[in-house]
Amino acid sequence: MNRPAIVFLVVATGLGILSLSGPAESLSCSDDCPAPNPPPPRVECHKVEKRFAPCLHYIKGKTKHPSKDCCRGVKKISKHVKTKADKQALCKCIQRCLRGVDHYAKSCIPSIPKKCGINFTLPPVDAKTKCSKITMFD
Repeated sequence: MNRPAIVFLVVATGLGILSLSGPAESLSCSDDCPAPNPPPPRVECHKVEKRFAPCLHYIKGKTKHPSKDCCRGVKKISKHVKTKADKQALCKCIQRCLRGVDHYAKSCIPSIPKKCGINFTLPPVDAKTKCSKITMFD
């Protein structure tokens, strides 16, 4: 074997590229290995609060339709909700946004995307909503 081939073999073996221990199955994890961590939610509450705030007039019944600012905000929010964890985080952020807001119709919240022409679902949220139970299609 020439010198470059030996260097490659040593480096490749050290990096785990080449294995002399047998078939790939020997590298699999046993049942007691920890599950991989899910990616963190892409939803940030301070941004949700800022973008959802213009919708408060609508859900409080002060207007019959969501404002353009509300629609713009919900559209931006929808771009960050890709997983169940994102949807649950969004629910918690909406709850946070609604703290201290008196007399609103939680049933209006799911109608916002439809009235804005956005293909997205918002769950009806209030202080009692169990966000951990929210699924992608709620």
